[in-house]
Amino acid sequence: MKTVYLYDSQNPTGHAQIVEEKNASGAVTKTYTLGLDIIAQQAPGVAGDAALYLLKDGHGSTRALADAAGAIITGQVFAYDAFGNRLDAATALTTILYSGEQIDSTGLSYNLKRYYRAATGTFTTMDSYAGDMRSSRRSTLTVPCGQPEAQAMSCSPHDQADASQSGQREA
Repeated sequence: MKTVYLYDSQNPTGHAQIVEEKNASGAVTKTYTLGLDIIAQQAPGVAGDAALYLLKDGHGSTRALADAAGAIITGQVFAYDAFGNRLDAATALTTILYSGEQIDSTGLSYNLKRYYRAATGTFTTMDSYAGDMRSSRRSTLTVPCGQPEAQAMSCSPHDQADASQSGQREA
């Protein structure tokens, strides 16, 4: 199954965010409302085509879905262990779950530049940025892309060029 993601890098976060998803035939399957993060999603045939609002915890993980009135949607409350494995049995109406990242059809989540497998608590590849021992900036530190630290969003030190690009990513 092919999904085409339309994403926008010209948003307040400095990171590309998904705006809509399309299937192989080009039909829109989901649209997203963006702010500093994904606020809501809409999908044809899901919840009566109404917007589903993502209620998140301090880590950015989706803990519940709510309707426009703010009521929690029945069966849409989520719990995770420390590695992102779901502890609940709910069938989620969203794929934006642990850490606010999208879970794909293989069960992996795309975390900025690489895929994360919650079942093992590992990434599928090494980080492409090995770090720089001569720099006071550490690879584990959340730093801005060429901005003063006071304006920092989450950005990998080697991604400065990516912050100005937009386009599509296929999964």
